[in-house]
Amino acid sequence: MKIKTPLTASFALASLFVAGCTYQNTANAEGIGATASGIHLGLFDKTPELKEGDAAPDFAMKADDGRTVKLTDYKNRTVVMYFYPRDETPGCTKEACAFRDSLAEFKKAGIEVLGVSVDSVESHKAFKKNQRLTFTLLSDESKETSKAYGVLSDAGYSKRVTFIIKDGVIKKIYPQVSPAEHAAEVLADAKAVS
Repeated sequence: MKIKTPLTASFALASLFVAGCTYQNTANAEGIGATASGIHLGLFDKTPELKEGDAAPDFAMKADDGRTVKLTDYKNRTVVMYFYPRDETPGCTKEACAFRDSLAEFKKAGIEVLGVSVDSVESHKAFKKNQRLTFTLLSDESKETSKAYGVLSDAGYSKRVTFIIKDGVIKKIYPQVSPAEHAAEVLADAKAVS
């Protein structure tokens, strides 16, 4: 469909949005063009989905102890970075405690565990103390890291997704996690890539 005026273009875009279609801008010298197909609105796509083998996005986040942590701090090491929705919720607590209970095995294999959520540093401090967690929790209050890794939910929380990263490359992604059993699965896979 060819669209000649800005007002018509705005109406067409709104119609495509309501219809749930993809909009592709095919502007040319004669005017603005648009095509509609698909079932989602491409204008609002989030960060492209990361895949195993991709470079892991770098980050700088505050840790529960107040220091700034970057992915580059773990050069030549294997990192398990697990995103979770909220401190002190039942599933998140199960998952964190499972990592805590397996942490000696992770450390023995030279693997660093980092928990990430959009909660504040203060919330992480309390969660770490209440659950006797012995690994680093990172605060992504800006939500930039969750966006970069493609795990920010529509509700504004991090989704429960885990990444194994070695030398800055994503080796394994767990998009669906069972909180209580997850740490054991990740440990076996992380050992295999270390």
